[in-house]
Amino acid sequence: MMKTLSLLLSTAMCALACAGAERKPNFVLFVTDDHDVGDLPILSADQAADAPAIGRLAKNGIVFERAYVTSAVCTPSRYTLYTGRYPGRSQGDTYRNRYPETVQSNPGFILDLEKDGTNLGAVLSKHGYVTGHVGKFHVGDDDKMEEFIPGFKNRFAGKDKSDIAEADEFFKLRQKAYEKYMTQVIGYDWAKNIYWHNMEEPFRYHNPSWTLEAAFEFLESNKERPFFLHYNTTLVHGPYNWEESIDHPMYSDAGRLDNIPDLPHVQNKADMLEKSKRSKLQAQRTAGLVWLDNSVDTLVKKLDALGLLQDTVFIYIADHGITGKSSMYEGGIRASMLMHCPSRIPAHTRAKHLVSSADIAATIYDLAGVTLPENYHIDGKSLAPLFKNPDQQLHESVYAEEGAARAVVMGDYKYITVRYNKEMLARMRFDDPEKLVYDITYVDSNFTLGMLQLDPRAGQLTVADQLYNLKDDPQEKHNLANDPAHAETLARMKAELMKYLVSFKRPYGEFIPGENTVHPDQWNERLLKQLDKVQVRDISTSPPIYTVKLKEPEKIK
Repeated sequence: MMKTLSLLLSTAMCALACAGAERKPNFVLFVTDDHDVGDLPILSADQAADAPAIGRLAKNGIVFERAYVTSAVCTPSRYTLYTGRYPGRSQGDTYRNRYPETVQSNPGFILDLEKDGTNLGAVLSKHGYVTGHVGKFHVGDDDKMEEFIPGFKNRFAGKDKSDIAEADEFFKLRQKAYEKYMTQVIGYDWAKNIYWHNMEEPFRYHNPSWTLEAAFEFLESNKERPFFLHYNTTLVHGPYNWEESIDHPMYSDAGRLDNIPDLPHVQNKADMLEKSKRSKLQAQRTAGLVWLDNSVDTLVKKLDALGLLQDTVFIYIADHGITGKSSMYEGGIRASMLMHCPSRIPAHTRAKHLVSSADIAATIYDLAGVTLPENYHIDGKSLAPLFKNPDQQLHESVYAEEGAARAVVMGDYKYITVRYNKEMLARMRFDDPEKLVYDITYVDSNFTLGMLQLDPRAGQLTVADQLYNLKDDPQEKHNLANDPAHAETLARMKAELMKYLVSFKRPYGEFIPGENTVHPDQWNERLLKQLDKVQVRDISTSPPIYTVKLKEPEKIK
């Protein structure tokens, strides 16, 4: 009798202990595409689009006022969000084969994820979480996809893009391959409604209802267990065809849908256009931002309806800015970033010191109670201490990189260095300035990306050493690198950058000489003189069209 009573008492106490144990939090990582810090009411609503849902998350959670992403184009920035590592750390097959450790690398669109499971989806899956991936990926290995769908690299394998029926068949086939890749290679438990890269013709229309439908399915199926949902919208990357996209609800990256997604709270075309008209921000992307806010609102309301919002860490971040896209300037690497979780994060919290997008993975692992395997290198730090003490400083500096450029932000200053390697310089057409502008971008010969900076900044994009006082010069118009009064600051910033460069154990310019590095003395002045001969003008269209012509001789410095 006593033994039976003791057993019952022990069982009851265990049940009480288990019930009282803190459940692991859920996570939603909501990643957007191409918008500036001031576009939405996160830091301020002064010039923002009409986005009340995002504004409420910012008000009732923590806003990171000095957040930076690690790169200013999609692929390398997203690599960090998947892993917590700087892009140049990638050991992905494609990247490693292109840039062995003996050469200066150019982190950019060629970069890919490792197949060793050192990413959020795979690690959390092994630690009691069900992990799901929805929407844009853009860190994929095209060579690996050939195993799942022969002819993938030749996307349509002879099919006519203008033929809807032919394309529809291939898009549906690809979509199944994407799901297999994300689960069998990358390590997520579940994946659906994926964009491998950006949207493609003939289905190049935004369809957030299609990705939200998959998110709803994942949440409903896993509401009883801890989950991690990696949600990646196409908004507000181009094309800026918002009205046309709403008129094509049956088009997706899986081709034509059988049914229009039927979701609550999704706004109609008239409402979206009306909100965009009354927004303080008036730009081509404004209607897309309003649509983006509705996507956030729809997902948050679903979490609330399922009783999950209270203990779900909802993380919002844009992969990079748009006015400085492809550069190391504030309009490229300053991040719109917030976290919301009523049970863990006090409302009205503002963190004023430097943080990095590399910190997101570290924060998730910390809150999930994950001990990382020994082979997992991570560059970020957990942001959880800032929830209760937002005034503390976690980083002395933050780092970003892209192609030929590297940058470090410390205190009020930013130092940018541009070091083209031998391969990049060999492609530059110095004898033809009108063509040279196509060759100067940090990542590859992408004229539009380069013009985003060359148009407003003349040749500033290519200047080898740039130092800016962000407090006094937030627009980064005045390069202090050659100012004797700032020589000590420049030396300090170079030393700080060197700490990061050494950790990669590979060459970079004259900082760490190697077989394909070049000292900027060999090209910088020559490049600037040639660029001064050209005039670049943006014709306001969507997407923008740039014209390049030689200046009149008397207008050349």
